[in-house]
Amino acid sequence: MNSTNTTFNLLPFDKFHEQNQSTITRTDLLEFWYDRFGIPSEIFKEYTFWEKGSGKIWAFKGNLPQKTEIEALGIRFTTTNQKSWKPTTNAAQKFGHHAHKNILSLPLDQILKFVQGNSLPLDWDGESGYVIVRGTLSNHTIQIGVGLYSNGILHSQIPKSRQLHLS
Repeated sequence: MNSTNTTFNLLPFDKFHEQNQSTITRTDLLEFWYDRFGIPSEIFKEYTFWEKGSGKIWAFKGNLPQKTEIEALGIRFTTTNQKSWKPTTNAAQKFGHHAHKNILSLPLDQILKFVQGNSLPLDWDGESGYVIVRGTLSNHTIQIGVGLYSNGILHSQIPKSRQLHLS
């Protein structure tokens, strides 16, 4: 393997199976998704979860050896090296339709601002923290990405490389 490859380590199922490769377990990760967004762990039964670097968790539909050297694997799923774990835009778009907690649905005018990376003042009675942002386009509900809601402001977490620049 060349120097650009990185090792992915399979998350242990729980603390009992942990071998100090990760401080995070599959159980911890799925509890976060259930507690924060109401997505049951059964939704992820066909997925394995891998840590690459410190706190960068990837989801992969399938199985590989517990330690795998490869450039990329599945989708970035969650970042866990912050004080509050952050779901990725990819994960919100892939699995967000299963969520029933901490969801903000935006009208079209706000969607357009959100995907440009703008923060939006919103009156919402939900919890502060990361939320899954949805919207309706052509009578279809779509998962737009992740926002950070705090003090009446929804901060777009759409990566700069994926923001739309509309003018």
